[in-house]
Amino acid sequence: MAPPAVPPPPVVARFLPEGPAWAAELRQNIVSTWNVGSLSTTAAETTVTLAVELSPEGHILSTRLVQTSTANETATKQAYEAAKRALHRGLMRSHLPAAEYAAWHQLLLTFDPVTGVLR
Repeated sequence: MAPPAVPPPPVVARFLPEGPAWAAELRQNIVSTWNVGSLSTTAAETTVTLAVELSPEGHILSTRLVQTSTANETATKQAYEAAKRALHRGLMRSHLPAAEYAAWHQLLLTFDPVTGVLR
C-alpha cells in the first residue's frame, strides 16, 4: 500500500515589494484609481487588507478580505469593494513582467484611506 500523498505546502502571499519598478508602477496605478470619496464616513476611514491571486497574464483570479480595521460590516464591504475596483483598474494600466511572476502572483495589499497609502 502506497503512503498517502502529501499535499504541497501552501504558497504564502507577500506584501507588494518596495524595490522593483513593476511594483512601484502597480502601486501608483492602483492608488491613482482608488476612489473613497463616495464611501460612507466610516468606510472612508476603514483600512482593509486583501489577499490577491493573479494569473500569468495579470488578471485577477481571486481576492479575499484578510483584515479590516472596523467591526462595521457595511463599512468593511464598501471599503473592500472600492479596493477591488482600484485593483482591477490599476492592473489594466500596469505591465507585470512575466519573468517575475513568482514575485507577484499572490500579493497582500493593504488599503489605508486615512493616509492614502497602499502597502
